[in-house]
Amino acid sequence: MADFVLLADVKTQLNITAAGDDAHLALLIPAISQQIESMMGRPYFLNGGDVTEYPRVRASESHRLFLLRWPIESGKPTSVHVSLALPRVYDATTLLVEGEDYMVDEDEGVLERMGSFWPRAAKAVQVIYDGGIINQAAVPKDLAQAATIMISAALQKGKDRIYHATQERLGDGELRGIRFDDVPQTAREIIRAYREVSR
Repeated sequence: MADFVLLADVKTQLNITAAGDDAHLALLIPAISQQIESMMGRPYFLNGGDVTEYPRVRASESHRLFLLRWPIESGKPTSVHVSLALPRVYDATTLLVEGEDYMVDEDEGVLERMGSFWPRAAKAVQVIYDGGIINQAAVPKDLAQAATIMISAALQKGKDRIYHATQERLGDGELRGIRFDDVPQTAREIIRAYREVSR
């Protein structure tokens, strides 16, 4: 699992040259990353990889299908099947063709059906794709900046350098983020744009 920002990048951004804060930062970075995922409502955002999903179609006569593990890293799904047979069949006979049967918005994880609606039956649609952030280079720059802002706030607050941690330390030494009310407004605004809402 990646984090939103690397230790070296945090130190460069915050002009930290000494190694004295490295151990603390090494705990803070994954804790803040986990908190950002929570604030986004997307707990698997940084845990990208191969996904086989059977999306739930929310409304009848819907042209739009929303995937849970967006963005689609490869730019398009590996395969999309529609099967109304029982038992379901996901093979060449049920395979849809991008550009003919559907269009993809990879950044938003939306499949737009062309000339038809997505069926609402359980597991009638199967989508295989690379979802979420697969590597550090794919982390959006603004989210990396939001993480750095939150880390900076955590370092600046209090003599113990813990910015109102929700749990200061666990037995394994892990830090658990900062209270939502303490998240700087600039970081909140960035994160809000990536929030998973009822789509």
